[in-house]
Amino acid sequence: NAGSVHGDTGFRETQRLWRWVVRWGHAPPRAKVPGLWRWALQTAAADASKPVSSASEPSQPSDQNTCASAVLLAAMKADAASLLGFSQGLGGACPGSQIAAAVVSRLVTLVQDVGGHPQDNGLAPLDSSILEALLREPFCLQRVWFLSEEAVPWLVAQCRCFQVEFAAHCPRLFRHFMNEGFAPELFYCWWLQQGMLICSSGSSDEEDLLRLWTIFVFERSHKIFVRAAVALLGMLEPKLRGDVDQIVKVLFSPQTWDLGRASLVDRALATKVTRSAMQDILCTE
Repeated sequence: NAGSVHGDTGFRETQRLWRWVVRWGHAPPRAKVPGLWRWALQTAAADASKPVSSASEPSQPSDQNTCASAVLLAAMKADAASLLGFSQGLGGACPGSQIAAAVVSRLVTLVQDVGGHPQDNGLAPLDSSILEALLREPFCLQRVWFLSEEAVPWLVAQCRCFQVEFAAHCPRLFRHFMNEGFAPELFYCWWLQQGMLICSSGSSDEEDLLRLWTIFVFERSHKIFVRAAVALLGMLEPKLRGDVDQIVKVLFSPQTWDLGRASLVDRALATKVTRSAMQDILCTE
């Protein structure tokens, strides 16, 4: 009906406005991030009209109240078939859940209120509804963390997008990597799976990390991750002019990056990568 159409239009316009704010404005207060993400992840106008709770409800005590098991539970809800297929032959083990749990735990720490305490499910204030949404399309974090039969080709395609964009924006550094036999897309894959945990101990680095994730939530595209990775390598270029051993040592030792006062998010936003360009790259493969 007409009311539903107008409500959906209003919801989308509000999301478009917030996309602009999170790109070019100040990062939202950390205490507001969970509620903001929860609202952005809503897909229907009817959901947008419902009040957004400020925190998740405490879970009931169980044997699965750890972050890793909570991630696995959310993954099963998002895509049980792929996860079960991936787990075959691993004796029930799922190493991707440990990586995902580490990333989620770090995000929980960043957005947690001062003096707050994580709730029993190991995810609050990033509750399971947020995690389940991020694991599904178009965010596809399940494909990032759990390398199923469907996930591997998807991840290879994402790495190819990064490789092409990196070669276009940093041609000299790209050629240097090729001469040294280093594949930058492997670094991108590792960095993406680690949740872009670029932070050392500086509060500005933590704000950059939260802004990257917030932009990702609102844009619903991995484009911001490609832009950030290209920008990061550009900022590290003076340290990456050595041989392959030095390149590997620098890239896989984030504590040595020392990005200074430069904002990774600002550099990423100044790096032009478009959805259409990424789609063209995928279509030509």
